[in-house]
Amino acid sequence: MAKHVLVVRYAALGDVAMLWAVLDACLADSPSLRFTLMTRKQISKHLPQRDRLTVIGLDLDTTYQRPGSLMAFYYGWLRSHQPDQVVDMHQHLRTASLRWLTRLLRYPLHTLAKDRKGRRQLLKDKRSQVAPMQSQYAKVLHQAGLFVQWPPKRQPLPRRSAGQAIGRLILAPFASKASKAWDADHAMALASLWADAGGTVTFLGSPNELQSLPDSSNAAINTVPPSDESSLWSEASVAMVCDSANQHLAAIHRLPMVSLWMGTSPLAGFLPFSHGKRMSLSLPEPLPCQP
Repeated sequence: MAKHVLVVRYAALGDVAMLWAVLDACLADSPSLRFTLMTRKQISKHLPQRDRLTVIGLDLDTTYQRPGSLMAFYYGWLRSHQPDQVVDMHQHLRTASLRWLTRLLRYPLHTLAKDRKGRRQLLKDKRSQVAPMQSQYAKVLHQAGLFVQWPPKRQPLPRRSAGQAIGRLILAPFASKASKAWDADHAMALASLWADAGGTVTFLGSPNELQSLPDSSNAAINTVPPSDESSLWSEASVAMVCDSANQHLAAIHRLPMVSLWMGTSPLAGFLPFSHGKRMSLSLPEPLPCQP
């Protein structure tokens, strides 16, 4: 069986987090295996550290923006590290040169077949659901001769900080599209309820998103971007997130969560697997109440 496998996925953060979860499960089943995961530099900062899983964050906006510079990096990396197999989980123009070099250098290559047809059928009500992305990633690893049990066996939850009665709530009401986001006023109302009960709240989002939140004078509610997001996930007690990358980050940190689905469906293949408790609420219309 392969000892060192290169896996590539550049976008988006949620997809890479789901892939990280599958690689983590594969490593748990194969003590002699190690992965190198190539992704975007800004995405790599959000992923936890894990033994035998090396994450390489590439700056595709400047340093490796040109196809030639990216191809030169691929060539140098392949020649110096000589992986046993290469797995392209992206199937994108940025990985086309990697696939070409992999074949040229005679490394075994495996690629992800994206199920675009299945999602189109789901939108037209011709299919009830699409296979979870994690299962699709696991299928490619199986094709590469690697063993991975997916879904994995649930692991015990890590110990969280017990300094407060109800602990810290991570609240991430934002999403890449307005139809997937939760109302900011409702989110702040929930934050106030949590803080009044004795807990603390940290909002997660981009600087512009956080600035759009209603003002709050409660010191237990933090709307400033955290300096160490990974530690924040590890120390929190629970998270409330939308259909965004944050639900998958909560999952890989084994954090109990409530995920809100507004204009999208958990049947489209992007539902996170969580070792902790998970509740998914489908809210097709904004509701004037707290979930």
